[in-house]
Amino acid sequence: MLAFFRKIRKSLLSENKLTKYFFYALGEIVLVVIGILIALQINEWNNAKKSHEKELVYLDEIRVNLQQDMVNIDNVLRFNESKIPIIQGMMQIFSDTLTTSERVEVFNAFSKPYTNYEDFSPQRPAFTNMIEAETIDLVRERELRKALINYYEFDYAGGVQYRVRQMNRRIIDKAYPEFFTRENAKALLNISTVLSTNEELNIHKDKWLLSEFYGLIYIINLQNQGLLGFKENIKELIVLIDKTLKNYR
Repeated sequence: MLAFFRKIRKSLLSENKLTKYFFYALGEIVLVVIGILIALQINEWNNAKKSHEKELVYLDEIRVNLQQDMVNIDNVLRFNESKIPIIQGMMQIFSDTLTTSERVEVFNAFSKPYTNYEDFSPQRPAFTNMIEAETIDLVRERELRKALINYYEFDYAGGVQYRVRQMNRRIIDKAYPEFFTRENAKALLNISTVLSTNEELNIHKDKWLLSEFYGLIYIINLQNQGLLGFKENIKELIVLIDKTLKNYR
């Protein structure tokens, strides 16, 4: 092809047809420019196709993470459902019909399961990988992009869930040492001490502790409300993702 064009140029120059040569050269330049533009367009299409394919892969992975989030939320809700009776069981130590030894028995029965608590945090691998490898602009649908940002940038560790952790630990830090009596030290560690005896316990008169137990039940119920709200957000996100995947495939 190049030899063909060179032959034409040589023929025009040898025949001294400068005007024709000028138009020929101009046409050749136009052809080159058109070729470059076509090549750029093809490259742009290829890049767009690759970006589109990456977007779909990320959205598929995010969808899987969101489904796992739904499972994790249900697990926390079930745990909280079992946790509240444990707290209520611990509150029996304040009953004025119990002896001190019976209060210790109540505490020993519920103290181990009480130490556990659950909170929710989203599965972030797919979203994090998308952010680190590309940009959030890879998601072309504006509504979906905004919803993803709002979902993953929310402070799940703070607010109500922080209060659940804080109150649970605070009760453990204050109440558990009080119940480490001479009898418990002997039973758990098999050592004799000069600690207070079971009969000397007065923790059942601590209104702060009773208030903390009551407050913890209240804050767990608030956590449950928040978790149900997170589930609704996830459902809406999955609907948006499914719509995008359906439209682009």
